[in-house]
Amino acid sequence: MEPGGTRLVSSDASGIAKVWDLNTKTPSSAPPAQDTDFGSVAWAPDNRRLVFADASHNLIVWDTLLGTEVARLSGHQDPIRDVAWSPDGKQIVVGGRHNNLKLFSTQTGEMTSARDFHSSAIRHVDWSSDGRVVSVSETGAHVWTPAKPFAHWEHLENSAGVSAASNSFACSPD
Repeated sequence: MEPGGTRLVSSDASGIAKVWDLNTKTPSSAPPAQDTDFGSVAWAPDNRRLVFADASHNLIVWDTLLGTEVARLSGHQDPIRDVAWSPDGKQIVVGGRHNNLKLFSTQTGEMTSARDFHSSAIRHVDWSSDGRVVSVSETGAHVWTPAKPFAHWEHLENSAGVSAASNSFACSPD
């Protein structure tokens, strides 16, 4: 669901994604079909752009108003489990099936940081409103500060009551 609440994105295993206008109940735009299915998808804070993770480990940034691909970010070697935009829309964090997090600049398309945090596949990533990233795997949760590229992080498994079986979470907007 778009942050503004008027559009929804859907994707399927055949490689087709659609952006739906919830007022008219019709597709308003759609990225071109891919050879592989789309995995994770996330709206940018500007309510205009989407990022799709495809099965070839690429990130496709789509402008929903223009109906065009504006960037294709590569450099993630492992299957992508989840993606999330930073609150300012300048970065995308990617969580991989093989225990790693990567940070991409949406301005340059470059991967700016990478680190293996977990001892198992990352299931979910998100940004807090203050610019920290939270990631969850089968072994617990971590919080890190991208301004200090993966230098400062803390394991939350015991201190915050996040169990080893956590599948997902959500950061509060405040």
